[in-house]
Amino acid sequence: MAERFHLGVARFIRRLLIFAVVGLAIYVSSMRVLLNQISENREWILTQFNTALPVAIQSRELSGQLLGFAPVLRAQGIELHLAEAENAPVRLGAVSVTLDPWASLLALEPRFSEAKFDNLHIRVGVSTQTGELKAPKLNLEQFSRNFSVVSISNAQILLVNEEGASTTLTAHAELRRVGSSRQIVAQAQQGEGVAISMIGRGEGNPFNPRQFQGEFSGALLMADTAPLADVFGKDLDVRGSAQFWYESDEGNQELTTALDLDSVAWRFNEHQVAFEDINARVLTRFLKERWDIFGEKISIAADTTIFSLPRFTAQLTPSEFTLTTDSFTVDTADDVLV
Repeated sequence: MAERFHLGVARFIRRLLIFAVVGLAIYVSSMRVLLNQISENREWILTQFNTALPVAIQSRELSGQLLGFAPVLRAQGIELHLAEAENAPVRLGAVSVTLDPWASLLALEPRFSEAKFDNLHIRVGVSTQTGELKAPKLNLEQFSRNFSVVSISNAQILLVNEEGASTTLTAHAELRRVGSSRQIVAQAQQGEGVAISMIGRGEGNPFNPRQFQGEFSGALLMADTAPLADVFGKDLDVRGSAQFWYESDEGNQELTTALDLDSVAWRFNEHQVAFEDINARVLTRFLKERWDIFGEKISIAADTTIFSLPRFTAQLTPSEFTLTTDSFTVDTADDVLV
């Protein structure tokens, strides 16, 4: 009796494996046929995208392939014409989107696992009067909800002011999602002058501080800020480094900054300010109705004079500003700051 039962189980498992192999073979063959038809139906596919999305998409080439059992759709030579964009369209060298077949099967609708953007070109307008940035509105938060992994490599961000002065930032970023948890890694660099890197993790929408609970940390290296400052209409050259730690919890944000600057030179109107060395650690709490600022270990040098301040506290509201400091030498402060 037991032997007959075991034989029955063995036959069932064997048949199940046969059905699974046959099913996978049919799936792979069918998917390859469909993916091979993508390039031939490029115009129809783009028309469907342009009908469903608030952007006009143009692509020089569409193709598809299987990576394992996951279909991958790849587009090259892409231009996104945004309705509100006044400048050049957003251009991408290539985009690849990976479908998650198992999650799609369980949900009975398409589920995507990864999106990769390569050679993204964006033009950003800069106002020298207000410092306002005017950039195309890319809904990155929507992408972070629809894909488990979003990566951007070799993005070129062209900053241009109203007078035509410009500079280019090169950026890389990766955003990962597991449930409501988010992790982001990003880097940006302006030639050999400025470089920033950061990593963050938390829950919610990382692009809206009021909907995000988590933390970011990073570093800023400055070898020559003059080209970047010139685009913003400022005659400013800062050299040195800074580290920062940022925390957000239910709309309340806290930013800690550690400055280690070798030199600062700033010219405005007919005045000039120059420091040889600045060191400070500052904690800023962005509360709902005020900012609380705490500073310690402040040191500023100019020529041979050094101004030191052990600590200070400040509070900023829409109607007033208060500052409390430890005692310091007025003559030294006057020599350095004036």
